[in-house]
Amino acid sequence: MKYSNIKSPFIKTQLKKTNWADRRYIDDLIHLHNFMIKGVNSYIAANLFSDLKFRYQEEYLKLIQEDIKLNPNEKRVKIYPKIINYLSKRNKNNNQSIKDDVNIEFLLKKDWTKSGGMF
Repeated sequence: MKYSNIKSPFIKTQLKKTNWADRRYIDDLIHLHNFMIKGVNSYIAANLFSDLKFRYQEEYLKLIQEDIKLNPNEKRVKIYPKIINYLSKRNKNNNQSIKDDVNIEFLLKKDWTKSGGMF
């Protein structure tokens, strides 16, 4: 059975909080955790893993922290600090990009009205 074989305490906790109608969330976390533990073996799996990491960034970081505690001697644990650093930099860049887009939009609106355009 799929749900009774969950090894991650974090996913088990999320399962208890999630309704059956929202089971895709738990399924996605199970896939994400399996990719973390077993690795990726195809192009399609790599795309799915990348998508899941992006969609569930907070959960991914929690699974990383959990994996570090539960499996401290595993080889994959050594790369986790690099991943955490990368995700934090990416979030900062995304936030800056959003701010830049808002500023550009404000300046364009100002220029539009100054040039006689209707608001």
